Formats: sequence, C-alpha cells, structure tokens
Amino acid sequence: DLKEARNLNFDRKARLLFINNGIDFSDFDRPERKFSPKDEGILRLVYVARMDENKNHEMVFKALERIAESIPIELHLIGDGPLFERHKKRIAETTRLANCVVFHGFVDRKGISKITNKCHINLLSSKQEGKPRTAMEAAYMGIPTIATDIEGTREVVIPGITGELVPFDNYTAMKEK
Repeated sequence: DLKEARNLNFDRKARLLFINNGIDFSDFDRPERKFSPKDEGILRLVYVARMDENKNHEMVFKALERIAESIPIELHLIGDGPLFERHKKRIAETTRLANCVVFHGFVDRKGISKITNKCHINLLSSKQEGKPRTAMEAAYMGIPTIATDIEGTREVVIPGITGELVPFDNYTAMKEK
C-alpha cells in the first residue's frame, strides 16, 4: 500500500509512514505434537471472525454440510457480532451440522490459542481482508488455513505452505480443499 501511495504521488502532500501489522505471539502456544484427524477420529476446524456479512460464514456452512455427510467434524466458531443469533438458528435447523458446531462467542487471545491448538484446520471465507491475523496466528501454530483468494489473504496464505486458497463463495472448492 505504501508503494502504491508513492506511485500515485500521495507523498508530495503528506508524510507517509509504514506501520507493520505485527502480532504479539506471547499469547499463542505452539503444540509439541499435533495429532491428525485420522488419529483422533474427527476433523476439527476453527473460524475466528466477527459474525457479519463480510466474513461470509454461509460459505463455510455450505462446505461443511457436504463434508459432514462422510466424515466426523467439529467446527469451532469464535467471535460475536450482528449475525451471531442468526447463525446459531441456521445451524440448529441444519440436521448435518446441529451437533457439529460449537459457538464460543467472544474469546480472549489466550482462549483463542487454546481452542485453535486443538484444531487441524483454520478457515477464513471473507469477502474482504486487510492482513488476516487469524491466518498468521494459525501459521505460527503450524495449522493450515483454507481461505478465500482475496487481496490481503493471498499475502498470508501461501498455497501448499501455509494453507490453500479457494475462489470467493465457492463452497465446493472449500469442501474439496
């Protein structure tokens, strides 16, 4: 963004300063040993996000409805927001997901670390992102992220290294990854 601002000559009228989006990892534990879903008999997923239209939880729900047909899953939703109650109602009314989704609401940083450390995959289905902290935190803990291929996210989620990218709103691609 700084480079683009300079290319557009914004720095002639204002002083520009780059501020890194750093993360304090002191609240995050790196697991000594991670067990696979096959070892544990369940695939645990986590999605840390404010529950609003931008975070596009519906994409995750549609993908997981199809996964739950064939393998045991457990989705941990961390966050609150204007769609919290709507999402809870939607899941309660969905036979395949009703017993597979845990709504945690707001959780502090240490709590997020504890929940995420128990999971195998981090999810992110946003329409827009800056630099997604949840994907950086998951990568630090050795947990891959499956995310929408959008600006910001593609800078953090490196296919085959820190996770996988899927087209926005393509729940079938998310399911396959």
